[in-house]
Order: sequence, then C-alpha cells, then structure tokens
Amino acid sequence: MTTLLLTLVCFVQEDPLLSRLRHKDPVYRRNAAQECGIGSRTDMLPELISLMRDEKEKEVLEMAQAALRKITGKPIESPAAWIEWWDREGQTTFRQQMLDAARIHEAVQKALKPTIEEVDTKVKTAKSEIRYLSVGLMVVGVIFVLVMLYFVGHVSSKLKEWKELVARAEIYIEKSAEITQRTDKIVAELDSKKADIMAFLAKSKEDSQAEFERYCDILEKNLEHKMREEVMGLRQKAEKELEQTLGELRTQIDHEIRRGANEHREKMDKEVTARRQSLMKDIEAEQRYLEAKSLLMNDRPEEALSAFKQLVADKPDHVLAWNDLATVNQKLKRYEDAVECCQKALAIQPNNAKVLYNLAAAFARLKQRDKMIEKLALCVASDKELKDDALNDQAFREYWSDPRFRDLCV
Repeated sequence: MTTLLLTLVCFVQEDPLLSRLRHKDPVYRRNAAQECGIGSRTDMLPELISLMRDEKEKEVLEMAQAALRKITGKPIESPAAWIEWWDREGQTTFRQQMLDAARIHEAVQKALKPTIEEVDTKVKTAKSEIRYLSVGLMVVGVIFVLVMLYFVGHVSSKLKEWKELVARAEIYIEKSAEITQRTDKIVAELDSKKADIMAFLAKSKEDSQAEFERYCDILEKNLEHKMREEVMGLRQKAEKELEQTLGELRTQIDHEIRRGANEHREKMDKEVTARRQSLMKDIEAEQRYLEAKSLLMNDRPEEALSAFKQLVADKPDHVLAWNDLATVNQKLKRYEDAVECCQKALAIQPNNAKVLYNLAAAFARLKQRDKMIEKLALCVASDKELKDDALNDQAFREYWSDPRFRDLCV
C-alpha cells in the first residue's frame, strides 16, 4: 500500500502543472486551474482544494471552482463549501481513487517491467561489446602500424609484407567502422523501441485514468443504490427488533412486578412476624421485670437478684433492670457489682439521672469521693429533684459535711 502511494505521489510531483498551480503569478495559477478542469485531472484535487484555502484572487478562485465542478460533478458554489465537502467525504474518496489508480499504474509497470529490463540489458551488452571491440581494433591497428614502422626502418626487404599488414590494418579499421555503424544503428533502434514503450506507457496511463473515472461513476451509482437497500433493510430489521424487544420488556416487567410483589409480601410477613415476636418478648420482659421488682419491694433481695440477672441475660438493653440489679447488689453490699451494673445501664442511656444517682451512691459506699461527686453532679444537672433524695440518703451520710456535696445538694 505504501509503495503504491509513493509511486503516485512521485508521479504527481513530476507534473509541471503542479508547479504552475503553486506559481506566484495569479495568471499562471488561473490557467493551470483551467487546464485541470479541461483535462478532468482528478489527481489535482488536493492542490485545487489547497488553492481554495489560501487563494485571494477572485478569478483564480472562480476558475478553480469551475475545475472542481467539472472534475467531481458536484454543484458546489463557494470555497467554504468545497473545503467542507473535501474534509467530510472528498478526501476519503480521492485517497481511494488514487490508491486504485496507483494499483493500475503499478500493474502496468509490472507487466512491462520484464520487457524494459530486457531492452536495457541488451543495450548495455551491445554498448559493452562495441566498446571492447573498438578498443581491441584500435589496439590491433596501432600494433600493426608500429610493427610496420619497425620493419620499414630496419628491414627494407620486408616492405611488401608491411604493405600487406597496413592493408590488413585498414581492412580491420574499415570493419571496425562498419561494426560501429551497425552498433549505432542497433542502439538507435533500441532507443526508438524505448520511446515507443514510453509512449505506450503514457497511453496506458491515459486509458487507465479514463477507465478509472468510468469505474468510479459506476461504483458511485451502485453504492448509492446499495445504500438505499441497506437503509430499508436496516429500518425493517430495527422495527422487528424493536417490536420483539418491547414484547420481551413487557414480559420482563410483568415478571418483575409479580416477583417484587411476592418479595414485598414475604418481607412484610417477616417484618410483622418479627415485630410481633419482639413485642411479645418486650411484654414478657416487662412482666418478668415487674415480678423481679415486686421481689425487691418485698425485701427478697436474693430472689430479686436471680430474677434480674435472668432478665438482663435475655434482654441486655433493659436499662431499668440493670439499674434495679445495681440496687439489689447494694442491698447485698456488693458495691463493685452495683457499679458494673450501673455502667452497663449508662452504656445504653448515658444521661439517665436515676442510674447516675445509683452509681454515685455505689461510689459513696466504696469511699470513692471524687467519682461520687462527679456522678452526683451529672445526676443533679439532669434532675434537680434528686437533691433532696441525696440529702436524706444514708449512703451519702458521711459526706453531708463536705463543701462540694453541700454545694451540689443544698
């Protein structure tokens, strides 16, 4: 492919019409554009388009447009439209045409290459033979002359032989001249054949150009007809595919709706069941909490301790159960366990005032004054009514005289 393009480019560059299209004189450029149109020079399309881009002279532009209309058959009236046509489709079409022309040109060259090479080989062989023969004859002639002179000067009796030698030398020289004439004639004939071959190549190029243009016209018509058929076929195919796709889509949508409805129903059933179970668990937990609370209020701390432990084991987010479990532990003087229960309750509800109060009381019984003051301050900040409870609670009795305690509760 690259060889074809290089061949074609070299051919275009050798054309004198190309240099005239690029001449500084606008008259040269206008006449060159006119010749391109008259000769339907398809190979000059790129230069004519380049002329459209850069040319300032109105007459040159008009002639170039006329040439383009003649070459392409396109009814385009402005330089800008020609440039747009070239960038959109003309450049691709031209490149394909040039490739086809290059292929034809290369095929012709390949067909004639053996003949040209054979002629060139014969010419070179004949010239070489003539050169060697001429040199040989000249050398023989000079030797004969020298020998003759030698014998004339020294052996007078050999004069007759020298004359014969001279005669023979003259004969050889005449034969050499005849051979040279024949060789010149052969060379002239070979040159004439070479000229005929070159003329045949030029004529082949013109014929191939005309055939190429005719082929391009037929191809363009066939391509247009084929494109119409393809468009109609694609339209019918697209309509069938669209109808089939819509049917499949409807079926898929119906299936998805039914499946979504079933999944939603199953999900709702699961949620209702889960909520019902959770509600029943909460009711059961509250019932068990009330029973454990009743044991605590009836001063049965051991039984209450066991009941509250089972409750928080089953429902670990029950804040009131943890707080009451802390109260039971304090009654049983298990103050560290009480602190742990209060901390688990605060992990669920960090600002629960009653839990904070219970924790402060546990720290008070453990003699941890600073922690007791800290939790009591948080407790009072959340519920000021607990101040009175703290003042009357025996757990804080030994701290009543502490200024910090009094500042909080008084």
